[in-house]
Amino acid sequence: MSELSVSGGVIKGQPPALLRLAFRGFFLFGALFAVAAVARWGLVVSGIGFEMGVINPVFWHAHEMLFGFGLAVVAGFLLTAVQNWSGIPGVSGAPLLLLLFVWAAARAVFWLQISANVWVYILPDIVFLTLTAFFLARPIVLKKLYRNLMFVPILMLFAGLHAASVYAVFDLQFEWVSQLLRATLCVIVLLISIVGGRVVPFFTARRLGCAPVQERPWQVALANIPLLFIVLVFALGWQQAVFARLLMALVALAQAIRFFRWWRSGLLAEPLLWSLYVAYAALPVAFVVMAACGFESPEGRQALHLLAISVVAGMILAMMSRVSLGHSGRPLVAPKLMSWAFAALCISGLLRFLLPAYWPAQALLAYQLSALFFVAAFVGFIICYWPVLTRRRSDGKPG
Repeated sequence: MSELSVSGGVIKGQPPALLRLAFRGFFLFGALFAVAAVARWGLVVSGIGFEMGVINPVFWHAHEMLFGFGLAVVAGFLLTAVQNWSGIPGVSGAPLLLLLFVWAAARAVFWLQISANVWVYILPDIVFLTLTAFFLARPIVLKKLYRNLMFVPILMLFAGLHAASVYAVFDLQFEWVSQLLRATLCVIVLLISIVGGRVVPFFTARRLGCAPVQERPWQVALANIPLLFIVLVFALGWQQAVFARLLMALVALAQAIRFFRWWRSGLLAEPLLWSLYVAYAALPVAFVVMAACGFESPEGRQALHLLAISVVAGMILAMMSRVSLGHSGRPLVAPKLMSWAFAALCISGLLRFLLPAYWPAQALLAYQLSALFFVAAFVGFIICYWPVLTRRRSDGKPG
């Protein structure tokens, strides 16, 4: 996989730029897939969609945004971060190409639906997540960084949720499918809470020149353990219980306290910071709505899209924008177009929540406009970051 010239973003003795660290390929292809998948979904809900086979369109959309788009970026981030944690070079070259290929094969299977065999849909993502877990675990174990080993069972939990949800679709157990997909969304939110607690205060302090907020173990536990129970609540279908609403209220309170502890004056002038904070702020807001209105209310059900778009996609867009600059040796200043991209994604999340919740007659318009703004946001990222992700580091260092 090595190249002999420096033209086109490659350097002698090293793989092409796109295969030099996991964030490059997974961020770029994840964003491209998000644009294609949401554009397709916008056509489907407008009645101009594509014929679906054994996988129905609603499941395809939910599954692929979680397991296809979301976990591509999760893999890219974790496999890049582990290099910083361990000091061991991250996966690159042929192994990274294999990982990208397996991920793409899984997406093709769901997109084309060329088979009626359940294992054709289950196995590719299982292989992808297992390989990701292996490449992540190896440097962690070698350096005995056991604090970070928790991400490995989380990846395998995703593998189990994927397999169970696909099997449930083939078995026509659609309520179980809904429970599993909601649980998967909440596992990603839990990951955002875990990782956010590490990086958001750090990014804030580094950019604004202030002391980073330090969290004590009990504060970290208060932020994350209730979210872990929320995963179980949704997986088991207990979201209507009174104790579930109390748990949602606790999540909202803990995350709101955390948000305000992190807040510093001056961050609103920095797009790479305010985008993180706007996305994180939607987390307690979504759980306030579910706790106050009840999950079975129109507001409660639509609050899941605040989590999916405003929190998950919002944090993904903000993190990709910052990490791509930092790990490519470029100044930590967002391109001007990204401010509009961040704003477009905020509008997408609000439209998808507010219109179906409070003006259900305008639900179709909400789906269409939300998809349009979502696509615009990630097209903006692709325009700005294609040269960053496909060219070698500006400082000549590996990575």
